[in-house]
Amino acid sequence: METPDDAFGLLSLDWGGEPVNLNHSSKNKTAHSVAPSNRALYGGGLLRILSDNLYARVMAFRETPSSKQTVLALGKAITANQKSPPEPELLKILPLQIDSAWKLRRDRLSFFRSYLALNSIYYLSHENILDLDLTAEAVTATYERISSSGDRKRSQFLLVKYENHERARKALNHFHDAYLPEHKKEFISDSANKNPSLFKLEDGWLAYELLNKYIVILFGCPDQKSAITIIRRIESNLLKKGGYHER
Repeated sequence: METPDDAFGLLSLDWGGEPVNLNHSSKNKTAHSVAPSNRALYGGGLLRILSDNLYARVMAFRETPSSKQTVLALGKAITANQKSPPEPELLKILPLQIDSAWKLRRDRLSFFRSYLALNSIYYLSHENILDLDLTAEAVTATYERISSSGDRKRSQFLLVKYENHERARKALNHFHDAYLPEHKKEFISDSANKNPSLFKLEDGWLAYELLNKYIVILFGCPDQKSAITIIRRIESNLLKKGGYHER
């Protein structure tokens, strides 16, 4: 791939499988990682590998103990002398926990640049309504809240970073017109809004906010308060990391 981030993105589309260690090295893992630390996953005869800017798949059509050993040996050969870069910087904006209730599902976190990749995770439209291209970076993840009775509530979170504020503004306009045509726009078109825009849909609350060159969108949130809390926490993290400056 062009960058290690793009190779990471391919692996992050599916975190399923048995973690395997191909290089016996953990020196590049950090305590502050947001995504799962696994960089090689095996299951059903298929080995998927992330190594530097390489993404590889090695598959045995008929799984046996011998074929598994062969697949893993090929994986070790592919990753030999390769670097293990850190996860994409954009992931560091995502908090692992919000307000002691909402927790990030690390196994439901994906990095991507294409609307086709987004639709394979969380379908929005057959068209590119967020104007995604190779100049953009995006991450989507599930936040989950489990009540004392065991009831689970989930919200899908999306963060997109564009080249500049104007690209982000136009993309959010496009998204609203295509996804929320029956709802009035509530964000200021030429500057960052001070409050998230909230809309009640059939599957829960949708909230979005324009933050300079970033768009934050939350889908399927069970209540307004949670939607505002989650987006406010993301905004706070952007401010702390210098990725966004209030106007």
